[in-house]
Amino acid sequence: MDDYSSVSYAHSEERVFELLASRQLQITVGVVPYTAGGDIGNPFPNAQLPLVSSKVRLLSDALSAGVCDLALHGYTHQSLCGRSTEFAGLPLVVQSEKIRRAQKCLEDLVGVKVRTFVPPWNSYDRYTLRALEGLGFSCISADRKGPWVHASRMSFVPMTCGLRELKMAVSFAKAIEGRPLVVAGFHDYDFVDVEQRRGTLTLAHFADILDWIRSDPELQLVSIGALLTGDVDLGVERYRQRPAVNGLLIPPVCDRRGFKYVYVETSLGERLSKQLTVRLGLFYGACAALGALLALGSAIEAISPRKTAAVTVAL
Repeated sequence: MDDYSSVSYAHSEERVFELLASRQLQITVGVVPYTAGGDIGNPFPNAQLPLVSSKVRLLSDALSAGVCDLALHGYTHQSLCGRSTEFAGLPLVVQSEKIRRAQKCLEDLVGVKVRTFVPPWNSYDRYTLRALEGLGFSCISADRKGPWVHASRMSFVPMTCGLRELKMAVSFAKAIEGRPLVVAGFHDYDFVDVEQRRGTLTLAHFADILDWIRSDPELQLVSIGALLTGDVDLGVERYRQRPAVNGLLIPPVCDRRGFKYVYVETSLGERLSKQLTVRLGLFYGACAALGALLALGSAIEAISPRKTAAVTVAL
């Protein structure tokens, strides 16, 4: 669950924690320790709202109940010069200082170490990775379009779907060999109980999803923190073998195994990535050829002389 802050919806977050506690399940919560008081899209300095005491208390209770672990979700979640990023493009020293201050603030508030980073808008660069490693972070969780460096010691746990696509993603994962991961992300505003305009499901539906996961012996719901303590390969080589294009640009006909919804193991990812690249090239090449033929046909029709017919009108 992302965007936990002083201005996020406490009612829905409290209900999510209650649903998890009653089922003895755990998720990762991405926390913004300071929030831009104005529009987060405004690149100019805004008043910074620290995590208020009521939200600190709610988060601390959830930690004590074992229903969540924490990830740092930026510093203020404020964009840079109108771009949807808080870090990418900034010098290394600036990124390091912002992340250090945010990390210290969150750790001081809740009294636990924070080692997972979720960049706002899933946007970061290679300097971000260097800053995170220098500050003791061990994991980054964004989407699958972000950069990587060969020598990185970070674990990569990229989001593969939202709650709406979760069941479909799981069905794809069950048909894939090895130990595939499905990493689902959501926000408080995804619930129509909170935002009728932006929401896509109810809290009751979320409860049904949790029950569905618990009822399936082939599924295991874990937080990112729990995942990091296991023997799952989450290194940079696995992350390299992913569809590094926007999922909206991958038509189903090119991805019948659901590669864009599942984080597969390294060897399979390498094979599927090559197959997907070839299929996308063929698909969009065919689209371009068809478009050229249609344009040519229209051009020929436009320059061809037209025969006029005699028209008889009877009244």
